[in-house]
Amino acid sequence: MVTEVQTSPKTRAWASLLVNPPAPPRELRQSDVAALSWHFERGLVAFEGSPFGAMLERCELFGFASIRCSRCQGSGVRRSSGAWCTPCNGTGALPYGLDWATNPDEVIPVSRAHQGGVGYIPDDSMMARYAVVSRRLSLLPERLQAVGEAYHGHAGLRCADAHAWRMVAVYPLTPAGQRLIRMTPNTYTTDEERERYHASPPYERAFRHVASERIKSDPNRRQLIEAAEQQATELYLAFVDAWEATREASGRASGTGTEGGKS
Repeated sequence: MVTEVQTSPKTRAWASLLVNPPAPPRELRQSDVAALSWHFERGLVAFEGSPFGAMLERCELFGFASIRCSRCQGSGVRRSSGAWCTPCNGTGALPYGLDWATNPDEVIPVSRAHQGGVGYIPDDSMMARYAVVSRRLSLLPERLQAVGEAYHGHAGLRCADAHAWRMVAVYPLTPAGQRLIRMTPNTYTTDEERERYHASPPYERAFRHVASERIKSDPNRRQLIEAAEQQATELYLAFVDAWEATREASGRASGTGTEGGKS
């Protein structure tokens, strides 16, 4: 946790936040920012389970069928040379598109090209990159992992793209931010708008309050935004300190010493 007085953020007035969106008092090095942004945006998508893979597989099955490759007799390897079979690319089968105008409805196509695999496997470089960041994140408390994901992940990017700033995505992790997102913006006047607001993710609710404050000011909300900004900045500084401390620890855990710290 951050204990130095000089790094503790001061409460900033709403007018200052509006005119000059704040940057944290202390930022990570650019290589770490890029690594974390990639991990929380593309990395998690590549390695976490998604229903779209299964849906695409099923669509593919009903769009194609396959026949056994005559060159390798379905083995995927040429017996004469031991090399991968070129016509079927080592799969042992040749796919062909189905014409549902001539195929009866009761025909259920079965793919023999993917021998039990799903076909969505990240390459080695992506796996190594994911492992480096994931290992360092695993050394942090879960609370600070959530701070890093909120700031450097999709939520932070969404807030930054929507004429706010990344720190707004951390508001819901603070006491003031929790009070803020339980309120309904005064610019939402219909039941449908209020219902849509309460069904949205926490970071979206925090951003909507910032956007509403630009349109129609509310003293209580403005005070909560200023407090949430201060508390979120303190949390982010704690994340920065903890993340930097994992550099050496991660190197020792991987047995690379100083070189591990350069990851």
